[in-house]
This record gives sequence, C-alpha cells and structure tokens, in this order.
Amino acid sequence: EESVLFEKRIKCMNGMGETAEVIGACTEAAKVAEKVLPKTVSGLDDVVASIADVFSLMLYPVKKANLFYKYKLKEFAMDLQAQIAERKIVNFKMPELEVFGPVLEAMRYTIDNVDLRKLYLNLLASSVDADSPDLAHPSYVDVIKRMNGYDARLFQYLLSERGYIEAANPKVYICNSNRIVLNATPEWYINAEEFQKDAFRTSASLVRIAGAGLIDLMYDHSAGGSYDWVSSSAVLKKILDDRQRVKVDKLELTYTKSVIVVNDNGRQFAKACGIQYGGEIQYAA
Repeated sequence: EESVLFEKRIKCMNGMGETAEVIGACTEAAKVAEKVLPKTVSGLDDVVASIADVFSLMLYPVKKANLFYKYKLKEFAMDLQAQIAERKIVNFKMPELEVFGPVLEAMRYTIDNVDLRKLYLNLLASSVDADSPDLAHPSYVDVIKRMNGYDARLFQYLLSERGYIEAANPKVYICNSNRIVLNATPEWYINAEEFQKDAFRTSASLVRIAGAGLIDLMYDHSAGGSYDWVSSSAVLKKILDDRQRVKVDKLELTYTKSVIVVNDNGRQFAKACGIQYGGEIQYAA
C-alpha cells in the first residue's frame, strides 16, 4: 500500500497530476519515504538514486514555478554522487530521516546559494557513511538554515586560522569622562581584511555563529599578541574621525583584547559539512 502511494507521488512529479495534488504529495513525502525507501543500500549509485527520488518529489512545486531553475535534479544527483565519492565511503547506509528530510526541504529554497548548497550536500554525504553514524548530527541542518553565505564564508575563515583567534571589542571613548559613544563601533572586530570592509555585518555574523554553538566568543581573554592591528585599523580610524567631526569633546579609540575559538561542536560540524580544518570546503564542481 505504501509503495503504491509513493508511486502515485512520483507520477504527480512527472506531470500526471494537478498542481494541488502535487503540493499535497510534497507534504506527505517525508512520512511515506521513511516506510518506502530501502533501509540498506548496496553502493553509491543506490543511495544517490534513493535520495534523488525523494528530492525530485519535494522539488517539483519549486521547479513548476520556475521552469528555468538553475540547479536541476540531475545536477543535484551528480553533485551528491561526487561528494560521496570524494569521501571514499566503504559501507553505505540510508541517511536518517531526521537528517535528510530537513536537508532536502531546506535545499528547495537555498539551492541557488552556492555556499549553503555545498554545506547541505556534504552533510548528506556524511549521513550515508555507515562507519561514522553519529557524524551528521540532526542539529546541523538547523545550523545551516540559520546561516547565509556570508556566515558560511566567515566560519570557514575562522576554521582556517586554527587555535585562538585574536579579536577586539572596540569603543569610542569620550576623553576625561567615564562615557563612551554608544553603537559607534562593532561589538566584535577581527584582523581579517576581507571581513573588515563591513565590520558591523561581520560582528553580527560572529554573534550568530556563536549562537549556533560553533564558536566561543571569549571576552577579555588575550591570545598573547600585541593587538597593534586594532589601533592601526583604517576602518576604526575612519569611524573615530567621523564621530569626532560631530562631537565637541575629544574622542579616542579604546578596545578590550579578546579571542575567538572554534569549539568541538564547530569542528564536528565542519567535518560533517566537508570543511577541512584549516582549509576550503571540499566540493567537487
């Protein structure tokens, strides 16, 4: 009975049903998939085909709304196969429903976002490895869903730095007082030119990544360096100069030395999502 139901859903995918029926099929896909999909798989082609079948069912309404969708089902299957092959997996298994179901659902809406697509594909690849059953944790789906491409690139940078990463908490101080200019500077500031251009965006991204449990923001902890890069920062100097032009009181830049560290959960997330510790996201184009 379940097999017949699943076949009906696939027929809807092939244009044999009305739009309302197809949308209804998608809402039931996860329930049906758990009973219909094989519990064991014999190899790479088997597992990719099984996952692609479910994704085809879930993707259909999006594809119907945009006939020129850039990332088609065939490309999804090819990219997933490449990711799994890269890992040289020996023993395959079907991924847990609590991992692959939410991943496929999320990819319907982020499939054109290259940075997030890489993370999702690699998480799926990790989830089919029978020898590492606990690597692809279900919570990592929500972590990626809370990210945008900027967050993903920033986390990749933090991972590449290894160990304690110098960070500062700058403030614009009003001289001869105990006051500061509120909201004049980003809460967190790092010594990375690429991420200094939009310092407030980077600070907000760091807070989000920490909120996802991947990094620890350690306020008032020194990494032992001189932190001279803070006082010489052109970005912070411009902030100070802009504020000084509209203030009668003399201002100066102060900061607290802090550090950032990628924690154990962040390193496991990186491994599950194909980000090498100290390297690039591993993605076969």
